[in-house]
Amino acid sequence: MRVGLIGATGWLGSALGAGLLARGILAPGELVLLNRSAPQPNYHGHADVTWARNAGAVGCATARQLAARGFRTLLVEREDFGAGA
Repeated sequence: MRVGLIGATGWLGSALGAGLLARGILAPGELVLLNRSAPQPNYHGHADVTWARNAGAVGCATARQLAARGFRTLLVEREDFGAGA
């Protein structure tokens, strides 16, 4: 399984990525990361994750395109936070 995290260093993406790796749910090579800042040399203790330069680097620009390429997707929009409150 491949998982792409857009916003991999934000608080939600970072927590998801760290949890997936720490629990052994994903091997580092199965995780493709994207953020607005530069790739980090050590993502939660793993230097062997894949960093994409932009969503186009993995052949997609949207969550639906990621899913079509075999990635598991979870899309959380800013507007979704507080919607249940």
